Amino acid sequence: MSEVVLRFSDVTWGYGLEHVIRGISGELRSGSLLGLMGPNGGGKTTFLRGVKGEILLQGGTLWSGYGKDDVGYLPQKPEIRRDFPVKVREVVEGGALRHLGWWREGGLEVEKRVEESLIVMGLEGLGGADLVSLSEGQLRRVLMARMWVGDYGLNLLDEPFEYLDEEGGEALACQLRKMRSEGKTVILSLHSGRVAEELLDEVVMLSRSGCSWGCPEEILGEWRGRV
Repeated sequence: MSEVVLRFSDVTWGYGLEHVIRGISGELRSGSLLGLMGPNGGGKTTFLRGVKGEILLQGGTLWSGYGKDDVGYLPQKPEIRRDFPVKVREVVEGGALRHLGWWREGGLEVEKRVEESLIVMGLEGLGGADLVSLSEGQLRRVLMARMWVGDYGLNLLDEPFEYLDEEGGEALACQLRKMRSEGKTVILSLHSGRVAEELLDEVVMLSRSGCSWGCPEEILGEWRGRV
């Protein structure tokens, strides 16, 4: 059985005097896909930023088995200059720069991983394209490919399915399954109950009125009609 890598004990997060997430408890094991669902303003982004360490705890404890440098984060609106003269392949390859020894000593392995990621994300024909020429959905897929090449133990994704068409969504789901097979842990926010039931291991439903943590079928059934 995989090991516990995150443990939430009565965790509360918020901003100033405002509590956005109150008293959440649960455990997450390595190689898990955990989805954050709920209405806008319910705390999905706050949850991700809290796990990343950008927001201080207002109550409870959070234990993480991941070091700060082993956490990748894809925000809902990435701060990336679209007009910078850079190619898609260069952006994806940049994910490996944090592993300087790996980059210098294992260049062939990096190149193989880059190629595989481009193919899985449906970008194999766009490696030489300028970033400025991409649609929002294509840019999302490029940044997801970059994150996989970065080989993070814990991956935090804020609305990664946003702007993706059906083909892009299927490519992303395939990439997420590959990450899980490698023992990577993923926490992502999303809105689709169908995707949650087909893809995720667990779901956290967040709202200002409370939260629940469990298997997708159970949680979606419990909250159906309430959010």
